[in-house]
Amino acid sequence: MGACEACLLLGTPEERISKRAGIKYPELTSWVKEWVKRIGKLYHINNERIKYSPEDPLFKEYDEKLREKIDEIHSLINMEYTHPERAAIMKSMREHWKGLTLFVDSPELPMDNNRAEQMLRHVVLGRKNYWGNHATWAGELTVAMFSIVQTCSIHGISPRAYLTHYL
Repeated sequence: MGACEACLLLGTPEERISKRAGIKYPELTSWVKEWVKRIGKLYHINNERIKYSPEDPLFKEYDEKLREKIDEIHSLINMEYTHPERAAIMKSMREHWKGLTLFVDSPELPMDNNRAEQMLRHVVLGRKNYWGNHATWAGELTVAMFSIVQTCSIHGISPRAYLTHYL
């Protein structure tokens, strides 16, 4: 895996898409940076919003700002784009819009699933390197085992103790 490919594993799904476009099409670099900045503003506003309870006036203030930014982005993704990669990225965002914006109406939801993605990162990186993971069943077993180990870790349970008890 090259350095550019490793960069794609970092950040939110939207950032990864934008980074891919910037790497593949250097002429899109400034456009990509604008989008990463927009998304960064969403994260900032949402992080401020969720510091407060929904009844708090500051929550309402940040909620309004967030919804304004979301509306701006929604209008941008619905524009026509002539560059094929820009068009593909915007099409993807339109198709996934409902899922990408669930956090707006449900502030208890995180904006992204970076934690889950990070927990599975070793599986993705090791798939071609681990002995015996070239068969489909072996890959599925590895995913299941990583999932069990990570779930135990999140809940403060010893994976070894859990598996010993289970098996």
